[in-house]
Amino acid sequence: MADTALERTDTEPDPIVDDETYTQFVTLGKRYADEITGFRGIATAVCDYLHGVRTVRIEGATYEGKPFSEWIDEPRLVAVPDSD
Repeated sequence: MADTALERTDTEPDPIVDDETYTQFVTLGKRYADEITGFRGIATAVCDYLHGVRTVRIEGATYEGKPFSEWIDEPRLVAVPDSD
């Protein structure tokens, strides 16, 4: 029995950060697209959370050509060929 409310009592790995259920794949400087919004750009930063999904900063441009960047959850990203 746990002595405090913060002490974990189970031995199962956390499914959010378990290496067998989720693999990180983003490489900084490569092009990616968001599967949901279609936004495309270059990965310029990553942010790892203790209890959450990894997010990636994607820098691109709006349809008007103005610079725009967004933090996107890594599982939503797909690699885009450099020629695209």
